[in-house]
Amino acid sequence: MKMKLFCLTSILGIFIFLLGCAAGLNQYKPESAEEEAVIRVIMEHERTWNEHDAAGFLATYHDSAKIEYKCKGQLISKNEFATNISQLMTDYPTAKLVNPTVDISGKEAVIKVTTTEMGDKNHNFRIELLNENERWYIIQETCY
Repeated sequence: MKMKLFCLTSILGIFIFLLGCAAGLNQYKPESAEEEAVIRVIMEHERTWNEHDAAGFLATYHDSAKIEYKCKGQLISKNEFATNISQLMTDYPTAKLVNPTVDISGKEAVIKVTTTEMGDKNHNFRIELLNENERWYIIQETCY
């Protein structure tokens, strides 16, 4: 019994440690001004979600953006997503984006990031951005 309790306690401790090691967006060290601008959009994306600021959250998307709805493979438009956002923010009130990888090529960028605190499991997102009129917008967001 003591050994079982020790094992469970150890596993829980390791899990908490690993969660603590996840690098949040604010800990990311951009290597260029463009990378910093892209990360700022993703930070705004996270912040507005957590503040339940639907208008601010939707503003991070390009008008022609496609978003994978509930990680189920179906891509929907920004307008379709907007009709469901209040319920989604109720269902998943907080999200923390961690461990970003950034790849920028000209006016396009791809960020891969994991979200925690969003429901009962983590989700991996691939977020594609487009620089239009000197501003970065999310053009597509999918799960992987």
